[in-house]
Amino acid sequence: YSLWPVAAQLLLLIPFATGGMTGSTAGAMKVLRFQVMAQIARREILLVVHPTAAKPIVLDGRRVDEDVVSRVIGFSVWYFLVAVGGVVALAALGVDLVTGMGIALGSMGGSGLGLGEAGPTTSALIFSAPARAVLALLMLAGRLEVFALVVVATGALRSVRRAAVASVDRVMDLLAIAPAAN
Repeated sequence: YSLWPVAAQLLLLIPFATGGMTGSTAGAMKVLRFQVMAQIARREILLVVHPTAAKPIVLDGRRVDEDVVSRVIGFSVWYFLVAVGGVVALAALGVDLVTGMGIALGSMGGSGLGLGEAGPTTSALIFSAPARAVLALLMLAGRLEVFALVVVATGALRSVRRAAVASVDRVMDLLAIAPAAN
């Protein structure tokens, strides 16, 4: 596929992001979430035409609870943000956009495939060590589910913030205690 036109290669990003079926240990978003997102998009278009319509999300003949719909939207937004963040980080490290998009989604999806320079005949060794670290984080995000990574990162950032506030408080206390210099 590395000899295909770029537009055709970009279509491969869809299966890179899709991943496996629900319950699978594969990375990426899972097919069920894509199905729910497609139904949400369909419902929103219908609501533009018929604003008072009550259109529940139905999959396989069963109604999907609105809290599940909300979680799917939240997951999809976080997945998108992490993927975009990965592409931006890779671009900042000198990786071109097509290669960055392909390898970021391939890493999150666990496919190991990429586009551009990261095609089927190369390995991750073509990337710098910092870029490989970004790819490793993206692999974790895709494999462990994005929510788990966000929860861990939020906890870590809270700890850093508390430590910073405590340090500033200590410095302010020291400055208040120190005798004034003439």
